[in-house]
Formats: sequence, C-alpha cells, structure tokens
Amino acid sequence: MKNHSPSYIWRQSKNLHSDVGKIGKVTSFTRIYAAPQDFEAQTPYFTGLVKFEDETAKPLEIIDGDEKSIRIGAKVKTVIRRIGLAEPEELIRYGIKAKILK
Repeated sequence: MKNHSPSYIWRQSKNLHSDVGKIGKVTSFTRIYAAPQDFEAQTPYFTGLVKFEDETAKPLEIIDGDEKSIRIGAKVKTVIRRIGLAEPEELIRYGIKAKILK
C-alpha cells in the first residue's frame, strides 16, 4: 500500500539529512529496464549496492553516470534528489541517491 499523504512524506523527508554526503564505493550494480510501479517513467536507470566508509551498505539508485563510469569500485557520494513523479495535488517526494564522482 502506497502512502503519499503529506504528513507521511514530510516525516520521511526529516530523516534524509543523516544520509547526505556519505562517500562510498559501488560493490554491485544493474541497469533497470522494467521498473516497478511509480518508476516506469525513469527507465532505464542504474541501481546498485553501495558500501560506505563506515562499512555499512545500502541499495541506491546510481545517478549522473553512464555505462563507462558506473562500475564495481566506482566512487560515489550520496545526494538528495526527487524520486518518482508527483501528481499536481501531491507533494514532491525526495530520497537519497548515489552520485558518481569523477
């Protein structure tokens, strides 16, 4: 069940700051051609497992890279970006993504 209520989106966004600016490396990745519901408009896109300097790992969408720059061991930094498409009456949802560092 999706919950796009303004209060839910606001509560979720309050936790984003703790994950922003982390540096990590891509440990595995794949290109998504058939996306789950609400992400169809973004295909194709890359997603992968990122291992951070504190030894934690998180699955994230990998952005600002191409087939040559997205590879095992690529350095990334977490950033806040819009996720999904917002309807005119909804709030815009934001989430953490991994940006390829050049």
